[in-house]
Amino acid sequence: MRTLPTLERAGFTLVEVVLSLGITTFSLVCLMGLFPVGLRNSGRSIFETRCTHLAYAAFAELRAGPFEAARCFGVQLNLAIMDVQTPLRLEAALSPEGTLLLQAPGAGPVPGAFRVDLFFKKISATPGAAVVGNRVTLRVTPLREAQGKPLEYQTLIGKL
Repeated sequence: MRTLPTLERAGFTLVEVVLSLGITTFSLVCLMGLFPVGLRNSGRSIFETRCTHLAYAAFAELRAGPFEAARCFGVQLNLAIMDVQTPLRLEAALSPEGTLLLQAPGAGPVPGAFRVDLFFKKISATPGAAVVGNRVTLRVTPLREAQGKPLEYQTLIGKL
């Protein structure tokens, strides 16, 4: 009497397929949860980079001119009389081409993405003496909650 050959096991069982699909689905759901965090961090990084470039440009423009007739964002400033009580306030927005547009608050049809405030603190060698410099603080405040907290940059600009 001849015996029939036994069939070799070929393929996967239904339990194995369902289990592997469950593990794959769980892994993909976990990975998809990381995307919003990455996008938020990327947006914050772009915001901080733009603010840093804005601060360097503002400080360079202030240093380039004479102390009594410095310019910043196209506005002429007399640093000898500027003080904390007289901030320069602007709104900044990005054009579709990616360039930075500065405007007076509420002046344009495009709402600004962040507000720029420049504060000046007089520095003199002794109390009551002539002003020899200014501590300039540039504060950038995001107008959208998602961009986080305000950033501050400081520099000293002296009368040479």
